Amino acid sequence: MVLQAGAGCGKALRTDQPVLTPAGWRPIGTLTVGDPIIGRDGLTYEVTAVHPQGIRPLYKVTFSDGTIVIADADHRWLVQSNKQRDRHTPGSVLTTTQILERGLTRPNSTGARWFVPMPDPIKLPEVTLPLDPWLLGILIGDGSFGGSICLTNPERPIIDRVRALVEPMGIVLKQGTTNEITWRLSYESRTLPGRRGFYNPLTDILRDLGLHKHRSHEKFVPSIYRWASADQRLELLRGLLDTDGYRCHRDAAEYVTTSRQLAEDVRWLVQSLGGTATLVEKETRCKLAYRLRIKTPAHLVPFWLERKAADWCEGARVKPFRAIRSIAPADAAEAVCITVSAPDHLYLTTGCVPTHNSSSLKMIAQGDARRRMTYVAYNSSIAADARRSFPSNVVAKTGHGLAFDPRYGERLQRPRQTAHQAAQALDVKAILGIIGATPSIKTDLGHPKAMTSKIIMRCALDTVGRFCHSADPEITARHIPRYDGLTTKDARGGLEELVLPVARAAWADLRTDDSVLRLDHDHYLKSWALSGPTIPTDVVLLDEAQDTNDVLSAVLLAQEHAQRIAVGDSAQAIYGWRGASDALAGFVRELACPELTLSQSFRFGPAIADRANVWLNLISAPLRLTGWEAAESTVGPLDTPDAILCRTNAGAMGIVLEGLAAGRKTALVGGGSAIKQLAWAAEALQGGRPTDHPELMGFASWDDVRQYAAEEDGSLEVLVKLIDEHGPARIVAAADGLVSEQQAELVVSTAHKAKGREWPAVRIHGDFRAPKTHPETGLVILPREEARLAYVAVTRAREQLDDLALEWVRTVTAVSG
Repeated sequence: MVLQAGAGCGKALRTDQPVLTPAGWRPIGTLTVGDPIIGRDGLTYEVTAVHPQGIRPLYKVTFSDGTIVIADADHRWLVQSNKQRDRHTPGSVLTTTQILERGLTRPNSTGARWFVPMPDPIKLPEVTLPLDPWLLGILIGDGSFGGSICLTNPERPIIDRVRALVEPMGIVLKQGTTNEITWRLSYESRTLPGRRGFYNPLTDILRDLGLHKHRSHEKFVPSIYRWASADQRLELLRGLLDTDGYRCHRDAAEYVTTSRQLAEDVRWLVQSLGGTATLVEKETRCKLAYRLRIKTPAHLVPFWLERKAADWCEGARVKPFRAIRSIAPADAAEAVCITVSAPDHLYLTTGCVPTHNSSSLKMIAQGDARRRMTYVAYNSSIAADARRSFPSNVVAKTGHGLAFDPRYGERLQRPRQTAHQAAQALDVKAILGIIGATPSIKTDLGHPKAMTSKIIMRCALDTVGRFCHSADPEITARHIPRYDGLTTKDARGGLEELVLPVARAAWADLRTDDSVLRLDHDHYLKSWALSGPTIPTDVVLLDEAQDTNDVLSAVLLAQEHAQRIAVGDSAQAIYGWRGASDALAGFVRELACPELTLSQSFRFGPAIADRANVWLNLISAPLRLTGWEAAESTVGPLDTPDAILCRTNAGAMGIVLEGLAAGRKTALVGGGSAIKQLAWAAEALQGGRPTDHPELMGFASWDDVRQYAAEEDGSLEVLVKLIDEHGPARIVAAADGLVSEQQAELVVSTAHKAKGREWPAVRIHGDFRAPKTHPETGLVILPREEARLAYVAVTRAREQLDDLALEWVRTVTAVSG
């Protein structure tokens, strides 16, 4: 089965919805890959992927304890029926829409039908506190912090424990003369040398915590206590409830305060310990009061005072629970979904409600636990996340992971080899029979290009790399890359004569266990593929199939014993230049399998969807996007875009220089190393030295680059203009002056590196060049991969798109490739 998922089709929470982290709550929209979050088991995990979804239709999900979560229709929830909850059996993963369709109440009943699992206590590290947490709870509940610090409480056990805690501080309890249940907490020495007036260390502590002179309706729990360890938070809760709490049932307590902030703080303490706290307002004669009905897990008694703690939860049948009470439409807004590394792929949002991350293939895997499945991931980080989050019947690996053998370990660990070192190790001159002068070939401009052993080796390694990405059994001339400046028949012939023998010798060496060349991961993957492997599985799940290399596609297609399911977007297949092939098309063509599409985009509105569909129509893609009517997207000129997307590294280099010259904090997606390497390669040619940079390797001098750009390939004009105007040194300095994306006022990216990203306002840069008219047919022919790249670029915008640089699309009359 093939699933085509268009740009912007996803599952999400509203961007302002809080997600629990070890440092506190953070809006989900601010999270990035690698950020720590708290899982349902209370432990710390990482965000492994962030997927902004743009403006989406949303729902307000209200739970039995008053907690509210704003999620989209496709957001997934782990829910249990009342029987599953009572029997401690696993629940089901349902979307918001599915929960609505199945109903919120049980059949023939008004009782709630769906319950979300309660979290375990949040496991935060123990912190050094200025005051015992139980004592602080007692003082917040029954203390007054005006002039003197007083405690009004009739419970002798509480007074005795308070006395034991404060006496080591030099503080004594003095009973009031007019009210025998009021106690003054005074410093024994009353004064401190060098300090005027009376001294009380307790006063200093309360002042540092921000509580001194706060009246009852102004009290709160200081932050350091809210984010202390579970044991410390429980002791604080016990102090608060020993004073202003009481038992209202065997398994429930109530707490009343006139401080709204304190009520919210107590609610957090309860929820962070795996309980529930329902908050209601209550009118009194003097002030508005806030009442919390509290339920905690049976083993966590929320009282220390014996008369309140006795028989807590004894015989109680109902444990803390959180049921879904209502789901109602909410205003459309920006939304985002995240993937986390927790084994159950749950993280905590508002009120410590566990919520789910997303994946189409994961849902398929969860739907059939009886069959062995192999999930083939695009990269190692995705595979690692899948191993943690997919069910146990799924083996998650990259293509390289499938092919790996421990015997390759030593050769993979060798130091990196430069092209010069590899040429010496393989002895290129001996392979080619070179004696004396360095061979040369004629460039497209007719100038001789010296082909040193280093350059020949670089070309040979590039050729081996392209062969390893292919499904071909042998290295041929078609695997030699295309190099600017070496495109004529004579130039290509000269390359073949020098490069093919060395490439074949290199591949023969790499297939031996004692190779002189350093083994790469693509090398052993190709060797494995040539062996005709059989994967021991019932189902193959291929993710990001549009970017799968032919070598892996061929292996997966050959697994005739297994069902094969591929997910991806053919229109985003933009890595053909490095050997990737659209496996989706291959699956449909070779297996005649059904093809399903997801076409409703929630990232942007109709205006941007229409621009995307121009490109989808041009390449005859199997889907067309439908923009979301509620999203206000516009297409037109932009003066200050959030991001500028370029076709080339040289184009990105130019925008970076412009942004820095204008005083804007500028970031480059992927960093500045590619720009610096290109500038250094230009500097080498200016100095009369050869370079093995793939974009400039085909030129003998910088003058050759200038001439080629003017006469043959306009895509190099930008690079030539920048180097000639600014010089390599200034460009390298500019790359060093880039800031992070979080600090940037402008983000610059190539379209390739922008894949998977999005911004509110995007401008397409002018280095997306219009194709030339074919001299024989008169047709304006655009390579298919260039059209796909333009599609990726225009779909990065959520609200505003400036694609005036792509107006030439109207002149295209044919697509090739």
